[in-house]
Amino acid sequence: MGWFDVDMESMDNYNIKENSYALGILGTYKTSSMTNYRVRINYTKIGIKEYHDQYYVGIRNNESVTGSQNKVTIAPGVSWNLSKEKLDVYFGIEIPFTLHRKFDVDYKSVQTDSASGAQITYMYIKNEIPNGYSVGVGGIFGFNYFLSSKLSLGAEFSPSLLYSNLGGNVKVKASSTQSPQTAVGISEDNFRGFTHYENRFSFGISLWL
Repeated sequence: MGWFDVDMESMDNYNIKENSYALGILGTYKTSSMTNYRVRINYTKIGIKEYHDQYYVGIRNNESVTGSQNKVTIAPGVSWNLSKEKLDVYFGIEIPFTLHRKFDVDYKSVQTDSASGAQITYMYIKNEIPNGYSVGVGGIFGFNYFLSSKLSLGAEFSPSLLYSNLGGNVKVKASSTQSPQTAVGISEDNFRGFTHYENRFSFGISLWL
């Protein structure tokens, strides 16, 4: 399980607020005292917002950009244990496959009179980046500390090198108080190849049957 709730100021004078989390389940089958076969399933929800208020002479400019996406990962793998009393340390490999759902990016800009609050200009742009996927190989390094024969606490770190096929034809919709007031278009934003490197850290509680 992981969660993030950050509200801080970025280097470019924009505020950043992140509201993302990840949940997962790991099934492990022991074939011997040292070898485990495993399957990991994860769900990740990404939500981030960047915004700021800026005042000029007589004008207040409010800008914001929000992004949201859902991802699902299935990762079969194998690991080997080094056990000592209540502590299990393990290492191994996994093959993560992730389905990246569409990524929505919304930009909004509103200019108002700083004294009266009357709206001067308004602009809204919606970008929809299409579905994609990534697949590759990852290392596994972790430990479990057994509170009893059936219950343990643990943590895991996994760096992965992935082949990605993300992006494509991005749908763009715009509306504004300025001319033209509405516009629809398509842009291209591709991300493909063995260039996607990802680190994962997780912790959890395990029930052993």
